[in-house]
Formats: sequence, structure tokens, C-alpha cells
Amino acid sequence: REVATRTACHMARSLISVAKRTDSLLAKFKDSVQQERRKNKPSERRVQMLEESVEQYTERAQVLQGAVEEIHLLIFAQRYRDTLAAIRAEVCTALAGFVVSWPDVLLRDSYIKYIAWLLNDTAAEVRLAAIRGVRKIFSAYSGANAAAADVPLALQTFAERFKGRITEMVLDVSTPVAVEAIDACRFYATALHTLD
Repeated sequence: REVATRTACHMARSLISVAKRTDSLLAKFKDSVQQERRKNKPSERRVQMLEESVEQYTERAQVLQGAVEEIHLLIFAQRYRDTLAAIRAEVCTALAGFVVSWPDVLLRDSYIKYIAWLLNDTAAEVRLAAIRGVRKIFSAYSGANAAAADVPLALQTFAERFKGRITEMVLDVSTPVAVEAIDACRFYATALHTLD
């Protein structure tokens, strides 16, 4: 199970990397279509070629997103409740990394709820991975240039729903978990520009 979970993590990481490049190329092709159409005398042949590329890359993006979704449903949604704490921690760490690297698609309740559920795990190792994941997600939206309007609604909802548990973890019996919880609270306050 452990090797299969690690393999799935690496596969998902690679798929997300390819999907992000595909999304980037798709956006460029869409921009090119718009620019070509704005010209005084647009080339119909060029517009047609660009539109074919948009269709092709849209299809690729959907296939890649579907593959990541399948890995999530078949591996991560099952392994987050594995009997081995190391596997649960691995899944949590990987999932948080995926959410941070591809937030346009993965920063949704259907993904981040697994991280939040592991905040209540009996193993300190898993709670540590979960609170680190939460901190990592919050830190992606905190900083000098971040505005409250930049924080996605899914993250705001997540923060409101689980802020009680996150603040409780400051008093966790495991010192590393408590330290990470303090950091997570700091990033939470910075990202959402509030101190409760």
C-alpha cells in the first residue's frame, strides 16, 4: 500500500505539472484567436488553425483533469483513512501540495476536506502533516500583495468552517503540531485579514 500510494503521488504530481502547462498553452491559443479576430483583415486559415489548437488543448486539459480526479478518488480518498499513520500523512502532504500548485482546479471543498478531517487524527504525525498542509494553503494567499478579494471563496469557507479546530491545535499535546498550528493561525489571519 505504501509503495502504491507513493507511486500515485508521483503520478498525480506529474499529471498536474503537465496539466498546468496545457492550461497555459490553452490560454495562449485563446488569446491568439482573439488577437487574430481583432485584426482589420484576419486570416481565416490562421483563425481556423488556432481554433483547432484550442479544441485540441481543451480536450487534453479535460483528460488530464479527469485523470487527476480518478487518482484522487481511487487512491487519496481511500488512503486518507488507512491504518498506517505514515500513509495518511503522505496522502495529506501530497494533497496539500497539489492544492497549492494547481489551485484553479483543486482548491475546492471536495479536495481540501480530506486535509481538514485529518486535523483530528489520533496520530501526531498525521495531525502535523494536516496542519502543515493547512498552513501551506493559507501561506499561498498571505503576503504583502495579497488582498482579501484575492482569497478564493472555497478557502474562505474552509477557514470559517475549521478555524475552531485550527486554533484548538495550538494546545495540542505534540509540540511540533502546536508550533505549526500557531504558524497556521498567523497565515490565516494574514490571508483573510482578520484576527479573531
